[in-house]
Parts: sequence; C-alpha cells; structure tokens
Amino acid sequence: MVVTSKHKVGEAELSEFPAAKMVSLAFTGYNDVNQAYCVDRQLNVYFVPDYSTDSVAELATFMAGALLRRFSIAHEQIKLGQWDDPKANNLAVVPGLQLRGRTVGIIGTGTIGLRAAEIFHYGYHCPLIGWSRNRKEEFGTIGGIYCDDVDEVFRQADILSLHVQLVAETANMANADRIALMRPDSIIVNCARTGLIDLDALVAALKGRRIFGAALDVTEEEHLREELVGLDNLILTPHIGYRTDRALATLAWKTIENVGRFMRQDPTNRLLPKKNTSDN
Repeated sequence: MVVTSKHKVGEAELSEFPAAKMVSLAFTGYNDVNQAYCVDRQLNVYFVPDYSTDSVAELATFMAGALLRRFSIAHEQIKLGQWDDPKANNLAVVPGLQLRGRTVGIIGTGTIGLRAAEIFHYGYHCPLIGWSRNRKEEFGTIGGIYCDDVDEVFRQADILSLHVQLVAETANMANADRIALMRPDSIIVNCARTGLIDLDALVAALKGRRIFGAALDVTEEEHLREELVGLDNLILTPHIGYRTDRALATLAWKTIENVGRFMRQDPTNRLLPKKNTSDN
C-alpha cells in the first residue's frame, strides 16, 4: 500500500509501486488523482473527508473580518511607529466596515461551506444567500436562501466566500464579468482552490478599488508576483486553512484508519472509481 500527502497520484508516481493494492491519501481533495489509471490498476484509493471543517471555516470568517477592519494595514502602521496619525497619509486612518449584518454569499454548501455559514449567521447575524451544485436542506435550516444563478450571489453578497471543489464548471468562476457585478464595499474570500478565481481579473478590480478587498489562502507560489503582494486591500496566507493542531491530528488517525478499512474491505472513505479522465 501507498500512503501519500500533497503529491499527485498517477501513473508516473504509482508505477514505482507495482505490487500496491491500496493508496491512502492523507488529504481531502482528489483533483490530482488519476482515477482512470487507478481503476485500470485495480487500486483502491481512500481519502480523508471533513478533517478540517472547523479550521477552514474559522479561517474564512476570520479573514473576512480582517479584511473589513483593515487588519493588515493597521498592523503595518504600528510596525512603522505610527498611531492613528491623519498626517501619515495612509489607509489605516480610513474607517473599517462592520461585519455584523452584512449579507454573506456562500458558494458551495458542503460541510465547510455550511460551517462557515453557521459562524457568519449565528456569530454575526449575517443574512445568507448561496449557490451550490448540490443543495443542502441544512442551508435553509440556518436561514440560507439559494440563488438559481451564481451571478446573483456575486451581485447581492457583501461577503463572498468560496467553498466549492475545482471542476470544469467552477474553474475561474470568479471571472472579470462576475467580479464586475460586485459592489465597491464587497469582499471575496477564497479558502478552497486557487483555480476558482481569475487572478488577473481580481488584481485589476483590487487595483481599481472596484471592490473593497480580497483574501486568498490558496494562491500558488508562482502567483506571488510583485503587483499581487503589493496590494494593500489583499490578504494572502500560504494555504493554512487546514493547518491547526486538531485538524492535523484528525488527519493522521483517519489516514491510518483508512488502511484498516481497506484490510477489512470496508468501503467507507473509498474514492469511487471514475473512468472519465476529464474529471480527474
């Protein structure tokens, strides 16, 4: 068997293990798994769902608050020895925006999207709207209202929080046209997948102050060009959404537990085989 974390799982990687019958993924997403190859090899692939639900949802809500209150700018102001000085001529003296009561648009109402929605709604009394490829009754239970058109979520939301998988339908879903629908005081938070946002369109909108700000936890290293890092209305973190003590401990024991499931022929957490390589 093969246990792997943060690596592609395909022919090039697995050909080194010709006797392997099982792959235990120490992560949730499986975009980098060549499922067709695994089917041909009769490899059982197990993954770990839902180990970091609270951690990622907490980061998304925290990043929204940090954007609205201009935390990163205020932090830099203190480091420069300034103290709310109007003569300093910087954005830190501009009032932030209150989070309570702002309309939150949840794109993707899986376990993480639902948990983020709960925090926004019960913690900050935010009205909820959303869009998802698979609608959940729980979203309505906490007061969420689904929109038939994803454009409507971009148009109405004060806070847009992305929680969908990266598939053909969702790739670059936050494109120039949809970002143009957002209001000047709105923000976008992405703790899901890098490819959900057209980065050039986002940078243009942030530079032009056409939206209030953005927070990205999933930007690839090669995207960290000077114009991106230099934006004062953008918060960047290096994919830390899942990286808490509890989440990592849960990931470790669930990964090991999946090995036991395979040996017992328990299909729980087994990735269902797909022959369609376009979905890999």
